[in-house]
Amino acid sequence: MRDPTQFPRAVVASAVLMTLIYSTVTAIGYYYMGQQSEPNMIDALTSGSEKAVANALLIVHVLVGYIINGNVMNHEVAARLAGCTSDGVVGRSLWGLSTVLTVSVSLVLANLVPNLGTILGLVGATFGYTLTFVFPILFWFKLVLPSAKSKSRERVVHLAVLVMAGLAIGFGSYAEVAKLVDVFKAVSYTHL
Repeated sequence: MRDPTQFPRAVVASAVLMTLIYSTVTAIGYYYMGQQSEPNMIDALTSGSEKAVANALLIVHVLVGYIINGNVMNHEVAARLAGCTSDGVVGRSLWGLSTVLTVSVSLVLANLVPNLGTILGLVGATFGYTLTFVFPILFWFKLVLPSAKSKSRERVVHLAVLVMAGLAIGFGSYAEVAKLVDVFKAVSYTHL
């Protein structure tokens, strides 16, 4: 980023855009399918070509997001293991190797869990909001609030977002735990 002072504006624009996109897809899906809507909208597609295109776009979306989110962690893993930065051939090679290993381990773990959707909802409801909204605000309170730079309007906005994130985490986690309980009730344990 050329001008780091523009980062807060980029974060707000990104969050608003993502909320609009996800809300639009949700509203359209629910409008057309109503109570018969599937938890995973791709499962509701009937045409083979529509489903193939949707899955291809989803794979691209997930891979790009995974690479962006894993980039920082893999950089740090490589730096700690090698004791050097990512500059140069050795640093870049270790960074690439840690990225390949992270993706490989994630692929193996994802294939070991038979239905990732039952767990993914709970992880998203708890950690998604926590990492996206709660931690940055808590860091802001720790770093910026004590200084004279913070304005009362910013504090109110941060507290409001923190409360909304807490409500989303609470309601979302409750709903996902209820789904998990239903899944475990449906499983037959007689063969054990």
